[in-house]
Amino acid sequence: MRSNLTVVSEAMVHNIIFDGNKAIGVKAYFNDKLHTLRCNKEVIVCAGAIQSPQLLMLSGVGPADHLKEFNIPVVHDNPNVGAHLIDHCAAAIPVILKTEARIGDYKGSGLAVTSFYQSEWAKKNTPKAGADMQIVPSAGPVFVGWGPSALMIQIFGDNPPHLHTTKGRIFRNLIYLFRGWIRTLLKSAFLSVMNFGIVCNQPQSVGSVRLKSSNPYDHPLIDPGLLSNDADRARLLEGIKKVRQIYSSAPLAERIEKEDKPGSNVVTDQGLL
Repeated sequence: MRSNLTVVSEAMVHNIIFDGNKAIGVKAYFNDKLHTLRCNKEVIVCAGAIQSPQLLMLSGVGPADHLKEFNIPVVHDNPNVGAHLIDHCAAAIPVILKTEARIGDYKGSGLAVTSFYQSEWAKKNTPKAGADMQIVPSAGPVFVGWGPSALMIQIFGDNPPHLHTTKGRIFRNLIYLFRGWIRTLLKSAFLSVMNFGIVCNQPQSVGSVRLKSSNPYDHPLIDPGLLSNDADRARLLEGIKKVRQIYSSAPLAERIEKEDKPGSNVVTDQGLL
């Protein structure tokens, strides 16, 4: 225990409080009440790549024109807030195996090995940047551990409840409850599938985060901008073709029955992307 530290779980920060241009605290909802929390020195914003810019914009820090759309008083006009969102673009090629096979001990994603390489695009344009691509084989569909979460989102819709609410806590607990059950139930089926993930580790595409409203409980508008850059499209396409080359080579080819998606009949660049 530390006398100068208080950890509050399941709290939702509504906005940062400013005195002029100085952050002096936050407003946060927890224990069924909106609290005003003051600080003596500084407010540290560490809500991640999505909610950090959302919180700043809700607090009046961001592109002035955008904030005015929602009648949010502008504390500091900064067009960079919510801009320059960069994430890995990726693709997945699942193949059907002739016989059951395991990769690793099948705990978690079944991930056992991964490979990094430098794309032809990078060799020509950024040769000193090192490996910019990654191929991730796994037993079963993409990262089986995420399956239960996806299932619960389908049950609750595309706007799952917030974790600070009673419904949200039920949602969270159901995810943990169903995780082991789903994995056990579908385990045998997963063993006859192998998935190849292709990941751009140095993406060039850029997206953005913008407010949907002035309500902190409304999810922000996220434009990931994936594959908006020609370089990312070229590299991902190269990775897909490289995966096909890998699983078509001995001895792995002897275990493959067919490519599940997009299917070996899809050969054009437009079809693969």
